[in-house]
Amino acid sequence: MSKIIAVINQKGGVGKTTITANLGSALARRGFKVLLIDLDLQCNLSANFLGFDDSRAGISEYLVEKKPIDEDIILETKENNLWIIPSNANMVLVERALINERAREKILFKILSNRINDFDFILMDNSPSISTVTDNSLTVADYVLVPVSMNFFSMIGLKLLNEVVSGIVEDLNPDLKILGYVINQYDKRESITKAVEESIKEDLGDLVFKNVIRINTNIKTSPINQSTVFDVLDDKKGKEDFNCLTDELLRRINNDR
Repeated sequence: MSKIIAVINQKGGVGKTTITANLGSALARRGFKVLLIDLDLQCNLSANFLGFDDSRAGISEYLVEKKPIDEDIILETKENNLWIIPSNANMVLVERALINERAREKILFKILSNRINDFDFILMDNSPSISTVTDNSLTVADYVLVPVSMNFFSMIGLKLLNEVVSGIVEDLNPDLKILGYVINQYDKRESITKAVEESIKEDLGDLVFKNVIRINTNIKTSPINQSTVFDVLDDKKGKEDFNCLTDELLRRINNDR
């Protein structure tokens, strides 16, 4: 069965889209069928793979109309085994449209349920806020993956995020689990890096992934070319980081069986 992972942190700038895009690419290159879902108001994941297009249909229309996901909205990327359901500017309207709907936190599950088993992995990129859309993401997900950048502000919202996840587990999705916290934008040359790393590991223990994503210019610039770090021929560091992260992610999921 498909494994569904919600990539979430209510702090912006921690690398949610970067983690989603490159992790999805790494899994696809290992032969897994991977679907990416862009639930972010900024539509950055969509732009990463498809470029900017304000006229393109997005998942927002399907959420508002409660329309089952169909082939029209599942778009191919240039990578084998990797598809994406894009977002668009209309995501800003979804929150207001769903606020009075019954069982509004389960709408994504309902419209996606006919497609879930078409893929080995489904990765969802979320906005840096807690909303009805992120509640939908957590309600359909098997796992939560939390990117954390190397500054103290990125840690402030983790307690609240944990409380939100606990509430979803209690009320809507008892099988939801936190897969782990990924340290992103890691630069051992900066003194704050060690301090934040030690604090995160002290607070979260084994939930922190052992493999980190080091700061890397190619990771930042590859979306300009609608690609991932795996398309940058001379970037051994970036490929190594995401391959190691993928190895650890697969081990954690296999150990959870």
